[in-house]
Amino acid sequence: MNLFSLMRQFTIRFRMLGAIAVVLVLLGLLGGAGMFGMFRIYSMSEDFMNSSFQEVGYMAQLHSEMGAIRQYEKDMIIGYEKPEAVKAAHTKWLESQENAKKVANQFLQGEEDVDNAVVRDIIKRLDSYKEAFAHVARQLEAGGYDTATIANRMSGKAVAEFAEADKLMKQLDEVLRNEVQKSVAEQQGVSNQTKWLFALAVLITVVVVVPLTLLNMHSICKPLDQAQRLAKAIAGGDLSQSIRTEGRDEVADLLRALDEMQRGLGTLVAQVRDASGNIATASQEIATGNQDLSHRTEQTASNAQAAVSSLSEITATVQQTASSSQMANQLAASASTTATRGGSVVAQAVSSMHEISASSRKIGDIIGLIDSIAFQ
Repeated sequence: MNLFSLMRQFTIRFRMLGAIAVVLVLLGLLGGAGMFGMFRIYSMSEDFMNSSFQEVGYMAQLHSEMGAIRQYEKDMIIGYEKPEAVKAAHTKWLESQENAKKVANQFLQGEEDVDNAVVRDIIKRLDSYKEAFAHVARQLEAGGYDTATIANRMSGKAVAEFAEADKLMKQLDEVLRNEVQKSVAEQQGVSNQTKWLFALAVLITVVVVVPLTLLNMHSICKPLDQAQRLAKAIAGGDLSQSIRTEGRDEVADLLRALDEMQRGLGTLVAQVRDASGNIATASQEIATGNQDLSHRTEQTASNAQAAVSSLSEITATVQQTASSSQMANQLAASASTTATRGGSVVAQAVSSMHEISASSRKIGDIIGLIDSIAFQ
C-alpha cells in the first residue's frame, strides 16, 4: 500500500486535523528553537552583566583607587614640611588602600576564574607596598626628612611593589579583555547556532508540510475530479462508466453513492425498456384487432347491403302480394256470386291466404332483423 492509498484510509476531516497538528508541532519546533537560542543568549548576557561587565567596573574603580594611592603618596612626599598636610594625605592614603582592597575583594566573589589569581597577587603587592611605605609615612608625619628627594628615595622599595601591582593591573586588564572577547565570541557562536537551528527547523517544516499538503490535496482533488466526470456522464445518459472506489474518506463515500445511483438508474432504465416493449406488443395487438374489426365492419356493411337488397325484393314481393290481394278481393267479390260453383276454388283460395299470411309473418321477422342490423 502506497502513501496515497494509506492516506485515503482516513477521512478528510481526520487528515486536516492531522495536518493542523503537524503544523502546530513544527511551529512549536520553530518557536522552541528560537526561544532556546534567545534564552541561551539572555543567560550569557546576564552572566556577562553579572561577571565580566561588573569586573570591568571594578577594574575602573581599582585603577581609580590605585591612582589615588599614588597621588596621596606624592602629596605626603611633597608636603613633607607641613605635618598637618602630610597627616591629612596619610589618612586619605590609608582610606584609598582600604577602598582598593575592598574593590579587589569584589573580584574574588562568585566562581573561581583566571582573574582571581591575578587579583590575589595585586592584593599581596598592595599589602607589601602599604607595609613598605608605612615607615616612610610615619617619618613624613614626624618631619624626619629634610628634603622630598630623601623621602622619595626612602620609598623606593614601596614604589617597586606598587609598580609590580601596576603591572599586575595591566595583566588583569588583559585577562578581563580576553574574558569579554570570549563572552562576545560565545554569544556570537550561540547566535549563529540559533540561526542554523532555526534554518534547520524551517527546512524541516518545508520538507514535511509541503509534500504532505500536496499529497493531501491530490488525495482530495483527484477523486473529486473522478466524481465530477462520473456525474457529468450520468447526467448525459451514459450509465456504462466503470467506478473504482478505494479508501474510507468522504470522497470514497461519494463515489460509492454515485455507483449505487448509476446501478439504480440502470435498473430503472431496464424496467422502462421492458415496459416499452410490452407497450409496443400491446399496440401491435391493438392494431391487429383494429384491422380485424375494420374487416368485420366491412363484412357487416356488405351483409347490410345484401339485407337491403333482400328487403327491396321482399318489398316488391309484398307489393306484388298486395296487388294479388286486391285481385283476390275482386275475385272474391266475383266469386261470391259464384260460390256455389267454386267450392273447390274457394278452398284453394283459403289455402293461398294461409300461405300469404305465413309469408307476411316472415316478412315482419325479416324487417325486424333488418331494423336490428341497421341499429347496430
